[in-house]
Amino acid sequence: MLVDGKEIADEIKSQLAGRSRALGRRLVLAVVEVGSDPVTEKFIERKKKFGEAVGIEVVLYRFPPDVTEEYSRLK
Repeated sequence: MLVDGKEIADEIKSQLAGRSRALGRRLVLAVVEVGSDPVTEKFIERKKKFGEAVGIEVVLYRFPPDVTEEYSRLK
């Protein structure tokens, strides 16, 4: 038995887009990035593309690698 992963992913994406529209309000995914890493950057880009495809806004919050709880409360 062969499984077509792309076909399954496209179906899930289509279902999520429909659910997103049916809610009648804007959905937002917040992503928090601490420091900088090329692998993480790629992961975030994929989340942004997926969000666009299903109608979910993706907001990125970037912090320096030495961020503290105190710093984040000031922002």
